[in-house]
Amino acid sequence: MGKTICFRKYSEMVVAAFIALLFCHNTNAADPNTPLPTPDQQKQMDALELQTALVIKETALVNAQTALRKAKVGEDTPTTGNNVTPLSGAVNGAETLTFAMYVASIDSLKSVAQQICADFKANKIATVYITTRNVPEAAAKDVALQEYREQLVQRLISAKTRADQTTNMIKRKEATTISTESIPAVASGIDIASGLMRGVAGIASFFKTERTIKSQDNLLGANEIAGALTMCQQTPNPPPIIIDADGDIDTLVSQVGLIKKESNDISENMARLGIALDALVDARAPLDQEIAAATKDKDQKKLDALKKQLPPSVATFQEEASKLYEAAQKYLDAIYLVDKETGLSPLIVSAQLRALHERAKDPESNHLVLALLKSSGYSLTTKRLLFNDKVSYAGGVALRVSIIQKDGTAKYDRILFNQSGWIPANFDDMKAATLPKNNF
Repeated sequence: MGKTICFRKYSEMVVAAFIALLFCHNTNAADPNTPLPTPDQQKQMDALELQTALVIKETALVNAQTALRKAKVGEDTPTTGNNVTPLSGAVNGAETLTFAMYVASIDSLKSVAQQICADFKANKIATVYITTRNVPEAAAKDVALQEYREQLVQRLISAKTRADQTTNMIKRKEATTISTESIPAVASGIDIASGLMRGVAGIASFFKTERTIKSQDNLLGANEIAGALTMCQQTPNPPPIIIDADGDIDTLVSQVGLIKKESNDISENMARLGIALDALVDARAPLDQEIAAATKDKDQKKLDALKKQLPPSVATFQEEASKLYEAAQKYLDAIYLVDKETGLSPLIVSAQLRALHERAKDPESNHLVLALLKSSGYSLTTKRLLFNDKVSYAGGVALRVSIIQKDGTAKYDRILFNQSGWIPANFDDMKAATLPKNNF
């Protein structure tokens, strides 16, 4: 480096001296009084001219070599052309989802599943059940529906009995002994869960559940998580027996039969109440005509006697009993109504709720809840001079795994996570770490 600087300075001095001598020579030639250079001076000038020529040639050589190097770089990296810039050393990650990222995430899920099975074996958990429904909500709705049906049947029976008693008293033309307060109360309408079951629309909406799961950068979803435990190796940690509570056909069919029987009880007692109310209307008709005639004749004595034969608040009773009859009819209309969005009727959904509630009450049942907390995949592209870009993939997953008992306590509850690390996307070189091509 030092020699190069000295050489450049020396060359500059030589060129400057040469130019000065030429200037002096031209000036002397123009002036006849200027003396000519001596032989020694002429030798020095010739030497300087020779050195200047050498400097010019060496400069041209350096320029030619530089141009040649640029041409070679341009040929080796045609994508960048001649304007080659040095690599920054930075690593760039692509955001495009590829199957390699997905496989890397699945590979991490497999490792997590293996640990889950190991934990279950240590905790002696051999059988679990899974469901897409919220178990506490299903149990609460099932209890509310059973209570609704039971109350409705009891109210229908009581209203029918009171209607029969009222009819008989009217026909016997004797003074009633029924209290004023009890008649409307017996037939008053009922509602469950703060009026959620008012009318057909209310009953139908009671069976719906609104739950929304939004996935952003997660590569895995409900299907992968639901099948996670099947990834466990048979030895030394075999997967537990997994029962799909939503797919238990035998239990569902039996519960459908029970709920249909309960609904038929409502239908039968509603029909009996309807007959009793019709009989009450028929029994009142002659009495109402007599009261109207006594009122017209202004026969107060007869009017007072006739009114004693009419139970107090009978009109209110008939109105409330009619509402009760309509409530039963609305329930029966709604229970068999098929929802256009789900394709299910409240009868089927009610049976599902009952089946899940019965399973949850079993002290030996283990409710498995798998919650996906995070799953992501990444691609890594490394730029390399004179080589193809190097691409690697990585994936990771985090799960919360819980076994919930009927009292709400967790028999097992852990957050498990795994990250695959960077895996070179090199399917041909089996010596290096590679992504699996298949899982069978």
